[in-house]
Amino acid sequence: MFANSLIPLLFILVSNGFAYSFFVITMPSVGRQMDFSDTATGAVVGLSALALTLVAPIWGNLCEKWGRRRVILIGIVATTAFNVASATLIQLRLELLLGTQLAFVLLLSTRLLNSLFTGGLKPAGQAFIADVTSADSRAKGMGLMGAAFGVGSILGGFSASLSGSQHLLAGYVAISILLLASCFVTAVYLPEPRKQPDDSAAITHAPLPYKRISGFLLITFLGLMLFSLLQHVIPLTLEDRFLLSNDMAIRRSGMTMMLTMIVMILTQSLLVGRLPLVPRNLIVVGSVVCGCAMIAATFSHTPATLMLSMCVFGFGLGLLFPGNLASLSLSVDNDSQGRVAGVNGIGQGLGLASGPIAGSFLHNYTYHAPYIVCVIIMVSIFMMAFVLRRKA
Repeated sequence: MFANSLIPLLFILVSNGFAYSFFVITMPSVGRQMDFSDTATGAVVGLSALALTLVAPIWGNLCEKWGRRRVILIGIVATTAFNVASATLIQLRLELLLGTQLAFVLLLSTRLLNSLFTGGLKPAGQAFIADVTSADSRAKGMGLMGAAFGVGSILGGFSASLSGSQHLLAGYVAISILLLASCFVTAVYLPEPRKQPDDSAAITHAPLPYKRISGFLLITFLGLMLFSLLQHVIPLTLEDRFLLSNDMAIRRSGMTMMLTMIVMILTQSLLVGRLPLVPRNLIVVGSVVCGCAMIAATFSHTPATLMLSMCVFGFGLGLLFPGNLASLSLSVDNDSQGRVAGVNGIGQGLGLASGPIAGSFLHNYTYHAPYIVCVIIMVSIFMMAFVLRRKA
């Protein structure tokens, strides 16, 4: 069941990652074309991610009551609808058929609604994998989940590097086609991995062991905050620090994030399952690699060296994220997987929300500030991981 059930789930996660990364990678430069300030653009990306924190625990509980499959279907259908809506609004503004303020309000509202209805995708996917994997293969399963989202991010980065600002609409059309296919796959091929009780009202759960899992939740928040911060800052760095044009900044940032995700995927899918490291040790090693990569990024003098630093960063995240998710999953029993995934969604949402906002602020202060802050946070993650490792 492991392989057969994961294939449709991984395809769905690829589609979702494609849609998300294309929007996030292109938005900083496209926002300037739409006459949005950098802060306003960061708010569109960041506040929509913040909305995930409001609904992730709710969706986590619902996937225990409704099942994983129904929550995933709702999420992918909503992703498809709101992706079309976002593309339409952006195109209308670029053709000057919408005013700047109205376009900002409508786009922000669309992305907020997208977050509210798709907030169950990751918690349900994480719980799905916990249902079909054993304790020994949990890190490998979580690595495949991250790799699937990474493949989508690669497609998003590759599409951004091809489309630039001149063929943006074509990129959104390609995303919509893939999302429609994933809706079909979910409806027809995705199984429900966990038999639900006949009386959902009879479901009772012990409280989650927050003291035991709080460190892993914090690492989720910090790791995704850094990832989203860099995803937002790199196009601005290429424009303002390395003096690339708007179109070339989109293409180069897309290529940079694509290569970063390729390294992350190869690490998650090919290396994590073969390393003789327990999940907590994966966090320790990953945080060291990421910290070294950000030191290199701080002193990068060309787009090429920045790209190389990000590839090393992707290798570190490829170790850190699966190790953290596996540690979190193994800290609770099987009947709490959906709920702990929903609570983890709070950290994911806060991280994705705060990253672009913090990145915009730090970039306006100085070009080097975002990367220096990343180094400091990775040192903090290393210290937490080392403490968690000693406790285990």
